[in-house]
Amino acid sequence: MGIAKGLLGVKAIADSAEAKMAIAELTSQMADIKVNAAELRVQMLEKDDCIRELEAALKRQSELVRYKELYFEMSENGEPAGDPFCPKCFEEKTGCIHLVYANDYFLKCPSCENTFPRNPGEKRPQVQPKVRSRGFR
Repeated sequence: MGIAKGLLGVKAIADSAEAKMAIAELTSQMADIKVNAAELRVQMLEKDDCIRELEAALKRQSELVRYKELYFEMSENGEPAGDPFCPKCFEEKTGCIHLVYANDYFLKCPSCENTFPRNPGEKRPQVQPKVRSRGFR
């Protein structure tokens, strides 16, 4: 930009229409370069954010342990602890979504809405359906 302004200061060149056009074009190209540089900076910041998110997900993944089909945080002694995480969300999206209680026997993911047994691998009591008579025998 300084060079372009310096060229305008030279009287012989400044009076020439071709020179003014060349300087205008040069100034326009410099502005385009600055805009492109700003766009590249924004893209770099977005990629840096993405890298930080992926690193956090990898760190979180290494802190979880799979136990009876569900994922749990690891206690200090390496045992599963706390509320379980949704295995579908964790394995497909590396998202750590806590499961919530759907009823006495099942947990539900608020994100993907899949249900999972509260105690996988344990036998659940068989609930017999109640049959009501309609009055016919």
